[in-house]
Amino acid sequence: MRKYYKIGSLSLSVNAIVVLVLGITMLGLGLAFTKGMFGKLQGKLEIPPPNIPATSSEPIVLPSDEISIGRKEAIIPINVYNSLTTGTISLDTNTTAPLDCNITMQAVSQKVPEDEFRTFQVVTTPGDTQQTCVFTIKALKGAEKVASKQITIKAG
Repeated sequence: MRKYYKIGSLSLSVNAIVVLVLGITMLGLGLAFTKGMFGKLQGKLEIPPPNIPATSSEPIVLPSDEISIGRKEAIIPINVYNSLTTGTISLDTNTTAPLDCNITMQAVSQKVPEDEFRTFQVVTTPGDTQQTCVFTIKALKGAEKVASKQITIKAG
């Protein structure tokens, strides 16, 4: 009779080990999947480009006049029309209010042919606090202003 008890206890032990290994494997796969999904959400926020082309009557087109970026770095596409002669257009992104705004915006200059528009990618970095800032976006060709428009950025 004692043989059967020993086989039973050995069988229970092997089953317990198999279940434990499968459980740890599933837990690891679940954690890796969750980390991968949340890792994608921690990257830059990409705002879809405006589907309206910039024209001579509206030389700067934004996706919206008010954009909420949360606490992530965001890429805001801005369409700019060049009504002047062909040349390099730069975006000047100055904050107008409040003066202690710690949201920063940066854009790279690019060549825009005369009577055409191009999409500028503006990188917006939020500060440490929750803020709402008003920026005046100016399209410049050298020192000459092509156009300007205001945008409100909410961070936090």
